[in-house]
Amino acid sequence: MVEILITGSRVIVNEEEIIKDGYVFVKNGTIEDFGQQPPPEDYTYASLVLGGEGRIVAPGLTALASPISYVLRFYRPSIRRRIELLKTLTLSERALLSLAGIYELHLSGVTTMIIEGIDYGYLAKIKDMAGGNYGLAFPSCEGEPPEKPEWSVGMLRIADRSCMGRADVVEKEELWLSSEGSKVLSFINKSFWNLHGMHDVLRGSNRLRRILGLGDVSIRRKASAEVIIYDVRRPPAMLLDMAPNREIMSIYSSGARIESVIVGEDVLVDGGEHLYIVDKQFKDIRKLISRILQNI
Repeated sequence: MVEILITGSRVIVNEEEIIKDGYVFVKNGTIEDFGQQPPPEDYTYASLVLGGEGRIVAPGLTALASPISYVLRFYRPSIRRRIELLKTLTLSERALLSLAGIYELHLSGVTTMIIEGIDYGYLAKIKDMAGGNYGLAFPSCEGEPPEKPEWSVGMLRIADRSCMGRADVVEKEELWLSSEGSKVLSFINKSFWNLHGMHDVLRGSNRLRRILGLGDVSIRRKASAEVIIYDVRRPPAMLLDMAPNREIMSIYSSGARIESVIVGEDVLVDGGEHLYIVDKQFKDIRKLISRILQNI
């Protein structure tokens, strides 16, 4: 049984509600309870206690991403070009190459990723190596998508000028838009640290979740835990936890250091360090990238 007690100067419950001096209690990967401090005494005996004063606790983000094209993002490759890259690599190479992007996404507060790909084996390998929640973003020009496994959070079809067809989300001039024209949170063909230029980050994340048929991510009882903890004790976000609620909602684009990331029963990031993705893998990634760039 895994129990995690999280406390913070502010807890962002959803797009509208913020609790001052709050707590979140996670049991076996599910949010059991939350509220204003102090927490019930039983919760203080949790196996893991995170957060504290000067932290902001917030729901994790859901983003559309192409971590395998992290190495090519400066070239702004089309979907067709990214599919070609996928098909030239082995499953293990695809997963390894994706870890750099996955690392940056987790350190950006993304807990659920809808990853561009043509098969679920690739996603399963990433999930095993890095932890987190995953779904498939299937290129519309590749025919019919594979059957969704139980562990996947969902599937959507994507398109751009190079890859036409019926799609849920379309890339237009480096923006990813739903069929209704609303911007969704995405990290494809751009620097992964792009949250600083975005407004309403949580809304863009929740728009993507609605396309997938998922409920909005929020701090709520019986929900699967997707929680991030920001440290606002130092610049650039120092004192943000003392600001009016409207300003606190800008935490996602403030550049604040992410201290911890919790997905279900897993702590993926702790003390600002990823617990699954390590330095040796980055060295292996650089070697693989060097080989790929020689062929571009």
